[in-house]
Amino acid sequence: MLTVLMPNAGRIRRALAATALMMFIGLASAGAARAQGLVVSTGVIPLSGFVGDIHIEGWLHVVTQIPPSPIVPATLHANLPAMDVVATDSLGTSYLAHGAGLASLVCLPGDPCQPVISGFMLHRMPAKDGIPPNPIAPIAFSLSLNLTINADGTLNADLSSAGLPE
Repeated sequence: MLTVLMPNAGRIRRALAATALMMFIGLASAGAARAQGLVVSTGVIPLSGFVGDIHIEGWLHVVTQIPPSPIVPATLHANLPAMDVVATDSLGTSYLAHGAGLASLVCLPGDPCQPVISGFMLHRMPAKDGIPPNPIAPIAFSLSLNLTINADGTLNADLSSAGLPE
């Protein structure tokens, strides 16, 4: 019989117990939110537009929290992971686009839900020769979302899109 000694076994058991407790609390709070009628959904929507002469194309991750009351604002979270977007200017210079933001506004099923969310950045990438760009200051931008909320309060990602405010 082979016995393996794990000097951190107690620490591992405590970590697993803490994880299980956090999962239980998360499930309990999700159940409470559902009992109150809050509908939480997520989707990935297409993104396309220009910041000056920089063309941005990719995918925006969106989480919606739609309350049951039409007078309570919905909470909308938007996340732009750098790996899901391509940004280039008219000279072919690449930019790193990323960021996240949130908005609160009333979004009713069937009505247009069009928040403008700030918190996104463009960083010019170094040239192929490795020389840093000048200037190196990031460019801040906002995104304009056009979201479709289904009758049950969930996000319809197939009918939603994102662009840049005009």
